[in-house]
Amino acid sequence: MEKLNICMISKYPPHKGGTAGINYWFARTLGEMGHKIHIVTDLPESENYIKYLDKDLIEGYEPKNVKVHSHKPTLNLPVKSKISTLANTAMNVIDENDIDVIDTKYFIPYGVAGFLSKLVTGKPLVTRHGGSDITYLLKSPLYNKLLVNMLKNSDKLILDPTKMDDILRLGIRKAKIECKSDFGMNIGNVNTRKTKDVLKRFDIDQKSPIIGCFGKISACKGVPELLNALSKIKDDFTILLLPEDDKEHINRLVSKFGLSKKTKILNYQSPWIMPYLYNSLTALIATEVDFPVKMHTPLTAYESFYFGKCTVISKETYQKPQFRKMEDEKNVVVVEPKDTANYTKKLEWILKNPKHAKRIGENARKLQDPSIGIKNAERMAKIYREVANF
Repeated sequence: MEKLNICMISKYPPHKGGTAGINYWFARTLGEMGHKIHIVTDLPESENYIKYLDKDLIEGYEPKNVKVHSHKPTLNLPVKSKISTLANTAMNVIDENDIDVIDTKYFIPYGVAGFLSKLVTGKPLVTRHGGSDITYLLKSPLYNKLLVNMLKNSDKLILDPTKMDDILRLGIRKAKIECKSDFGMNIGNVNTRKTKDVLKRFDIDQKSPIIGCFGKISACKGVPELLNALSKIKDDFTILLLPEDDKEHINRLVSKFGLSKKTKILNYQSPWIMPYLYNSLTALIATEVDFPVKMHTPLTAYESFYFGKCTVISKETYQKPQFRKMEDEKNVVVVEPKDTANYTKKLEWILKNPKHAKRIGENARKLQDPSIGIKNAERMAKIYREVANF
Protein backbone atom coordinates (compact mmCIF):
# COMPACT_ATOMS: atom_id res chain seq x y z
CA MET A 1 0.00 0.00 0.00
CA GLU A 2 1.30 3.45 -0.92
CA LYS A 3 2.85 5.36 1.98
CA LEU A 4 1.84 8.85 3.09
CA ASN A 5 3.69 12.12 3.57
CA ILE A 6 2.18 13.72 6.69
CA CYS A 7 2.73 17.21 8.07
CA MET A 8 2.01 17.11 11.81
CA ILE A 9 1.72 20.50 13.55
CA SER A 10 1.78 20.27 17.32
CA LYS A 11 3.88 19.98 20.46
CA TYR A 12 6.87 17.66 20.29
CA PRO A 13 9.87 17.11 22.57
CA PRO A 14 11.46 19.06 24.19
CA HIS A 15 7.95 20.32 24.93
CA LYS A 16 6.72 18.76 28.15
CA GLY A 17 3.38 17.14 28.86
CA GLY A 18 1.07 14.48 27.52
CA THR A 19 0.46 16.01 24.09
CA ALA A 20 4.17 16.03 23.22
CA GLY A 21 4.54 12.46 24.45
CA ILE A 22 1.50 11.25 22.51
CA ASN A 23 2.79 12.91 19.34
CA TYR A 24 6.25 11.41 19.75
CA TRP A 25 5.04 7.79 20.03
CA PHE A 26 2.37 8.34 17.39
CA ALA A 27 4.85 9.79 14.87
CA ARG A 28 7.41 7.11 15.70
CA THR A 29 4.87 4.33 15.06
CA LEU A 30 3.72 5.85 11.77
CA GLY A 31 7.35 6.21 10.73
CA GLU A 32 8.08 2.57 11.53
CA MET A 33 5.10 1.68 9.31
CA GLY A 34 6.88 3.41 6.41
CA HIS A 35 5.05 6.75 6.33
CA LYS A 36 7.09 9.96 6.29
CA ILE A 37 6.24 12.36 9.11
CA HIS A 38 7.25 16.01 9.07
CA ILE A 39 6.82 17.54 12.53
CA VAL A 40 6.26 21.30 12.61
CA THR A 41 6.64 22.59 16.14
CA ASP A 42 7.64 25.66 18.11
CA LEU A 43 10.47 25.59 20.63
CA PRO A 44 9.65 26.48 24.24
CA GLU A 45 10.79 30.09 24.66
CA SER A 46 11.59 29.73 28.35
CA GLU A 47 13.79 26.66 27.93
CA ASN A 48 17.36 26.12 26.83
CA TYR A 49 16.55 23.91 23.86
CA ILE A 50 20.01 22.46 23.32
CA LYS A 51 20.43 21.08 26.83
CA TYR A 52 17.60 18.63 26.17
CA LEU A 53 19.35 17.26 23.11
CA ASP A 54 22.69 16.16 24.56
CA LYS A 55 24.35 13.00 23.30
CA ASP A 56 22.25 10.81 25.61
CA LEU A 57 18.89 12.25 24.54
CA ILE A 58 19.45 12.96 20.84
CA GLU A 59 19.29 9.24 19.97
CA GLY A 60 15.51 9.14 19.76
CA TYR A 61 14.66 12.70 18.73
CA GLU A 62 14.04 11.92 15.07
CA PRO A 63 13.14 8.22 14.84
CA LYS A 64 12.81 6.40 11.53
CA ASN A 65 11.09 8.48 8.81
CA VAL A 66 10.45 11.41 11.21
CA LYS A 67 11.87 14.89 10.45
CA VAL A 68 11.44 17.82 12.83
CA HIS A 69 11.05 21.36 11.48
CA SER A 70 11.20 24.15 14.04
CA HIS A 71 12.65 27.59 14.69
CA LYS A 72 14.40 29.14 17.64
CA PRO A 73 12.51 32.00 19.33
CA THR A 74 13.46 35.29 17.67
CA LEU A 75 13.79 38.14 20.12
CA ASN A 76 14.23 41.05 17.70
CA LEU A 77 10.88 40.82 15.92
CA PRO A 78 8.38 43.59 16.73
CA VAL A 79 5.53 41.06 16.81
CA LYS A 80 5.67 37.51 18.12
CA SER A 81 3.05 35.11 16.83
CA LYS A 82 3.40 31.37 17.20
CA ILE A 83 0.44 30.82 14.90
CA SER A 84 2.05 32.84 12.10
CA THR A 85 5.47 31.24 12.35
CA LEU A 86 4.05 27.73 12.67
CA ALA A 87 1.78 28.26 9.67
CA ASN A 88 4.59 29.76 7.58
CA THR A 89 6.93 26.88 8.45
CA ALA A 90 4.20 24.35 7.67
CA MET A 91 3.44 25.94 4.28
CA ASN A 92 7.11 25.66 3.31
CA VAL A 93 7.24 22.03 4.51
CA ILE A 94 4.07 21.20 2.55
CA ASP A 95 5.42 22.74 -0.66
CA GLU A 96 8.89 21.21 -0.36
CA ASN A 97 7.88 17.67 0.65
CA ASP A 98 4.82 16.83 -1.43
CA ILE A 99 2.66 16.51 1.70
CA ASP A 100 -0.57 14.50 1.41
CA VAL A 101 -2.33 15.56 4.61
CA ILE A 102 -2.01 18.04 7.49
CA ASP A 103 -2.51 16.74 11.03
CA THR A 104 -2.80 18.96 14.13
CA LYS A 105 -3.30 18.34 17.84
CA TYR A 106 -4.46 21.04 20.27
CA PHE A 107 -6.44 23.96 18.90
CA ILE A 108 -4.25 26.98 19.67
CA PRO A 109 -1.72 27.65 18.22
CA TYR A 110 -1.35 24.36 16.33
CA GLY A 111 -4.86 23.75 15.03
CA VAL A 112 -5.24 27.33 13.82
CA ALA A 113 -1.81 27.15 12.13
CA GLY A 114 -2.99 23.98 10.38
CA PHE A 115 -6.23 25.70 9.38
CA LEU A 116 -4.28 28.57 7.76
CA SER A 117 -2.01 26.06 6.02
CA LYS A 118 -5.03 24.24 4.61
CA LEU A 119 -6.55 27.50 3.31
CA VAL A 120 -3.31 28.41 1.50
CA THR A 121 -2.17 25.00 0.23
CA GLY A 122 -5.51 23.23 -0.25
CA LYS A 123 -4.25 20.13 1.56
CA PRO A 124 -6.76 18.17 3.69
CA LEU A 125 -6.75 18.81 7.43
CA VAL A 126 -7.24 16.32 10.26
CA THR A 127 -7.77 18.01 13.64
CA ARG A 128 -7.13 16.33 16.99
CA HIS A 129 -7.91 17.93 20.35
CA GLY A 130 -6.61 17.77 23.90
CA GLY A 131 -8.61 18.25 27.09
CA SER A 132 -8.52 21.92 28.03
CA ASP A 133 -8.73 23.22 24.45
CA ILE A 134 -12.07 21.57 23.69
CA THR A 135 -13.32 22.21 27.25
CA TYR A 136 -12.35 25.87 27.66
CA LEU A 137 -10.90 27.47 24.51
CA LEU A 138 -13.76 26.36 22.28
CA LYS A 139 -16.24 28.10 24.60
CA SER A 140 -14.24 31.30 25.06
CA PRO A 141 -15.65 34.42 23.34
CA LEU A 142 -12.05 35.27 22.46
CA TYR A 143 -11.69 32.19 20.24
CA ASN A 144 -15.03 30.45 19.68
CA LYS A 145 -15.93 31.79 16.23
CA LEU A 146 -12.46 31.11 14.88
CA LEU A 147 -12.33 27.60 16.34
CA VAL A 148 -15.84 26.63 15.24
CA ASN A 149 -14.96 27.66 11.68
CA MET A 150 -11.69 25.74 11.94
CA LEU A 151 -13.62 22.59 12.94
CA LYS A 152 -16.22 23.08 10.21
CA ASN A 153 -13.45 23.37 7.62
CA SER A 154 -11.45 20.40 8.89
CA ASP A 155 -11.79 17.30 6.77
CA LYS A 156 -11.87 15.12 9.89
CA LEU A 157 -12.14 15.83 13.59
CA ILE A 158 -10.78 13.14 15.92
CA LEU A 159 -13.10 13.45 18.89
CA ASP A 160 -13.49 12.13 22.41
CA PRO A 161 -16.96 10.52 22.37
CA THR A 162 -18.00 12.39 25.54
CA LYS A 163 -17.88 15.63 23.51
CA MET A 164 -19.99 14.44 20.59
CA ASP A 165 -23.23 16.19 21.58
CA ASP A 166 -21.42 19.47 22.29
CA ILE A 167 -19.74 19.42 18.88
CA LEU A 168 -22.90 18.51 16.95
CA ARG A 169 -24.69 21.46 18.57
CA LEU A 170 -22.12 23.75 16.95
CA GLY A 171 -23.36 22.72 13.52
CA ILE A 172 -20.45 20.45 12.65
CA ARG A 173 -21.48 17.56 10.42
CA LYS A 174 -21.35 14.12 12.00
CA ALA A 175 -19.74 12.72 8.84
CA LYS A 176 -16.63 14.77 9.64
CA ILE A 177 -16.24 13.24 13.10
CA GLU A 178 -14.31 10.13 14.10
CA CYS A 179 -14.33 8.99 17.73
CA LYS A 180 -10.89 7.43 17.97
CA SER A 181 -7.90 7.55 20.28
CA ASP A 182 -4.52 8.69 18.99
CA PHE A 183 -2.66 7.37 22.03
CA GLY A 184 -0.77 4.13 22.13
CA MET A 185 2.84 3.34 22.94
CA ASN A 186 4.66 0.97 20.63
CA ILE A 187 8.03 0.23 22.16
CA GLY A 188 8.34 -3.49 22.67
CA ASN A 189 10.29 -4.88 25.60
CA VAL A 190 12.31 -2.55 27.82
CA ASN A 191 15.86 -3.71 28.42
CA THR A 192 16.38 -4.40 32.14
CA ARG A 193 20.14 -3.84 31.90
CA LYS A 194 19.65 -0.44 30.30
CA THR A 195 17.13 0.41 33.03
CA LYS A 196 19.88 -0.18 35.60
CA ASP A 197 22.29 1.95 33.54
CA VAL A 198 19.77 4.82 33.38
CA LEU A 199 19.14 4.67 37.13
CA LYS A 200 22.89 4.67 37.76
CA ARG A 201 23.29 7.68 35.49
CA PHE A 202 20.72 9.59 37.55
CA ASP A 203 22.16 8.31 40.84
CA ILE A 204 18.88 6.66 41.87
CA ASP A 205 19.03 4.10 44.69
CA GLN A 206 18.16 0.73 43.17
CA LYS A 207 18.07 -1.17 46.46
CA SER A 208 14.94 0.38 48.00
CA PRO A 209 11.39 0.52 46.54
CA ILE A 210 10.76 3.43 44.16
CA ILE A 211 7.52 5.42 44.19
CA GLY A 212 7.19 7.55 41.05
CA CYS A 213 5.10 10.61 40.24
CA PHE A 214 5.62 12.01 36.75
CA GLY A 215 4.30 14.96 34.75
CA LYS A 216 2.57 18.16 35.74
CA ILE A 217 2.91 18.05 39.49
CA SER A 218 0.39 20.58 40.74
CA ALA A 219 -2.17 20.83 43.53
CA CYS A 220 -4.89 19.07 41.54
CA LYS A 221 -2.59 16.07 40.97
CA GLY A 222 -2.51 15.32 44.70
CA VAL A 223 1.22 15.71 45.28
CA PRO A 224 0.94 17.52 48.64
CA GLU A 225 -1.37 14.75 49.82
CA LEU A 226 1.07 12.10 48.55
CA LEU A 227 4.05 13.66 50.33
CA ASN A 228 2.03 14.05 53.51
CA ALA A 229 1.08 10.36 53.46
CA LEU A 230 4.62 9.21 52.67
CA SER A 231 6.05 11.35 55.48
CA LYS A 232 4.31 9.05 57.98
CA ILE A 233 6.17 5.97 56.70
CA LYS A 234 9.50 5.09 58.32
CA ASP A 235 10.57 2.33 55.90
CA ASP A 236 13.27 2.92 53.29
CA PHE A 237 12.00 4.05 49.88
CA THR A 238 12.83 6.51 47.13
CA ILE A 239 10.39 9.08 45.77
CA LEU A 240 11.12 9.78 42.10
CA LEU A 241 9.59 13.06 40.88
CA LEU A 242 9.71 14.53 37.38
CA PRO A 243 7.95 17.89 37.76
CA GLU A 244 7.03 19.81 34.63
CA ASP A 245 6.17 22.88 36.64
CA ASP A 246 7.85 24.94 39.37
CA LYS A 247 10.77 22.85 40.64
CA GLU A 248 11.44 25.26 43.51
CA HIS A 249 7.86 24.81 44.74
CA ILE A 250 8.29 21.03 44.67
CA ASN A 251 11.55 21.31 46.60
CA ARG A 252 9.79 23.40 49.25
CA LEU A 253 7.01 20.82 49.53
CA VAL A 254 9.47 17.94 49.84
CA SER A 255 11.39 19.85 52.53
CA LYS A 256 8.18 20.75 54.37
CA PHE A 257 7.32 17.07 54.78
CA GLY A 258 10.87 16.09 55.78
CA LEU A 259 11.43 13.91 52.70
CA SER A 260 14.45 15.60 51.12
CA LYS A 261 16.78 12.65 51.78
CA LYS A 262 14.30 10.17 50.29
CA THR A 263 13.42 12.20 47.20
CA LYS A 264 15.06 12.35 43.78
CA ILE A 265 13.84 15.19 41.55
CA LEU A 266 14.84 14.97 37.89
CA ASN A 267 14.62 17.55 35.12
CA TYR A 268 12.54 16.92 32.01
CA GLN A 269 13.21 13.55 30.41
CA SER A 270 12.38 12.77 26.80
CA PRO A 271 9.69 10.18 25.96
CA TRP A 272 12.25 7.65 24.74
CA ILE A 273 14.03 7.75 28.15
CA MET A 274 10.80 7.42 30.17
CA PRO A 275 10.31 3.64 29.58
CA TYR A 276 13.43 2.93 31.63
CA LEU A 277 12.19 5.11 34.49
CA TYR A 278 8.76 3.42 34.45
CA ASN A 279 10.52 0.07 34.39
CA SER A 280 12.27 0.90 37.68
CA LEU A 281 9.14 1.62 39.71
CA THR A 282 7.50 -0.27 42.52
CA ALA A 283 4.41 1.91 42.06
CA LEU A 284 3.32 4.93 40.03
CA ILE A 285 1.10 7.63 41.57
CA ALA A 286 -1.49 9.04 39.13
CA THR A 287 -4.05 10.73 41.36
CA GLU A 288 -6.37 13.63 40.58
CA VAL A 289 -7.86 15.83 43.30
CA ASP A 290 -10.71 18.21 42.31
CA PHE A 291 -9.33 18.24 38.76
CA PRO A 292 -10.95 21.08 36.76
CA VAL A 293 -11.14 19.29 33.38
CA LYS A 294 -13.65 16.50 34.03
CA MET A 295 -12.88 14.53 30.85
CA HIS A 296 -9.17 14.43 31.74
CA THR A 297 -7.51 11.19 32.72
CA PRO A 298 -3.84 10.94 33.68
CA LEU A 299 -1.76 9.75 30.75
CA THR A 300 0.86 8.44 33.16
CA ALA A 301 -1.64 5.86 34.42
CA TYR A 302 -1.99 4.34 30.94
CA GLU A 303 1.78 4.30 30.52
CA SER A 304 2.17 2.64 33.92
CA PHE A 305 -0.38 -0.04 32.95
CA TYR A 306 1.57 -0.63 29.74
CA PHE A 307 4.69 -1.41 31.76
CA GLY A 308 2.79 -3.58 34.23
CA LYS A 309 3.38 -1.33 37.21
CA CYS A 310 1.22 -1.04 40.30
CA THR A 311 -0.70 2.18 39.73
CA VAL A 312 -2.26 4.28 42.47
CA ILE A 313 -5.25 6.37 41.40
CA SER A 314 -7.71 8.49 43.36
CA LYS A 315 -11.40 7.68 43.81
CA GLU A 316 -12.10 10.70 41.60
CA THR A 317 -10.14 9.09 38.76
CA TYR A 318 -11.52 5.60 39.46
CA GLN A 319 -15.07 6.81 38.77
CA LYS A 320 -14.23 7.64 35.14
CA PRO A 321 -15.41 5.18 32.47
CA GLN A 322 -11.88 4.34 31.32
CA PHE A 323 -11.29 2.51 34.62
CA ARG A 324 -14.58 0.62 34.67
CA LYS A 325 -12.89 -2.77 34.19
CA MET A 326 -10.37 -2.15 36.97
CA GLU A 327 -10.82 -3.58 40.46
CA ASP A 328 -9.30 -2.00 43.55
CA GLU A 329 -6.30 -3.98 44.81
CA LYS A 330 -6.55 -6.34 41.84
CA ASN A 331 -5.66 -4.13 38.85
CA VAL A 332 -5.12 -0.77 40.58
CA VAL A 333 -4.85 0.67 44.07
CA VAL A 334 -7.56 3.25 44.78
CA VAL A 335 -7.00 5.92 47.43
CA GLU A 336 -8.73 8.96 48.85
CA PRO A 337 -5.78 11.41 48.91
CA LYS A 338 -7.40 13.67 51.51
CA ASP A 339 -7.76 10.75 53.95
CA THR A 340 -4.12 10.75 55.06
CA ALA A 341 -4.36 7.79 57.44
CA ASN A 342 -5.89 5.49 54.83
CA TYR A 343 -3.56 6.78 52.08
CA THR A 344 -0.54 6.09 54.29
CA LYS A 345 -1.84 2.61 55.08
CA LYS A 346 -2.20 1.71 51.39
CA LEU A 347 1.23 3.08 50.44
CA GLU A 348 2.83 1.26 53.36
CA TRP A 349 1.14 -1.96 52.22
CA ILE A 350 2.64 -1.51 48.71
CA LEU A 351 6.11 -0.94 50.12
CA LYS A 352 5.91 -3.98 52.42
CA ASN A 353 4.42 -6.25 49.74
CA PRO A 354 6.33 -5.54 46.51
CA LYS A 355 5.54 -8.96 45.03
CA HIS A 356 1.81 -8.42 45.47
CA ALA A 357 2.14 -4.88 44.09
CA LYS A 358 3.89 -6.39 41.09
CA ARG A 359 0.96 -8.79 40.55
CA ILE A 360 -1.47 -5.85 40.60
CA GLY A 361 0.58 -4.21 37.87
CA GLU A 362 0.70 -7.40 35.83
CA ASN A 363 -3.08 -7.78 36.17
CA ALA A 364 -3.50 -4.24 34.85
CA ARG A 365 -1.26 -5.00 31.89
CA LYS A 366 -3.41 -8.02 30.99
CA LEU A 367 -6.36 -5.67 30.48
CA GLN A 368 -4.39 -3.58 27.98
CA ASP A 369 -4.03 -4.28 24.28
CA PRO A 370 -0.25 -4.47 23.66
CA SER A 371 -0.78 -3.66 19.98
CA ILE A 372 -2.92 -0.58 20.66
CA GLY A 373 -0.21 1.80 19.40
CA ILE A 374 0.00 0.06 16.03
CA LYS A 375 -3.79 -0.31 15.75
CA ASN A 376 -4.39 3.39 16.46
CA ALA A 377 -1.74 4.39 13.95
CA GLU A 378 -3.30 2.11 11.34
CA ARG A 379 -6.75 3.62 11.99
CA MET A 380 -5.36 7.12 11.65
CA ALA A 381 -3.49 6.19 8.45
CA LYS A 382 -6.80 4.95 7.03
CA ILE A 383 -8.39 8.31 7.87
CA TYR A 384 -5.49 10.18 6.28
CA ARG A 385 -5.90 8.13 3.10
CA GLU A 386 -9.63 8.82 2.99
CA VAL A 387 -9.29 12.59 3.29
CA ALA A 388 -6.36 12.62 0.82
CA ASN A 389 -8.39 10.52 -1.68
CA PHE A 390 -5.78 7.73 -1.81
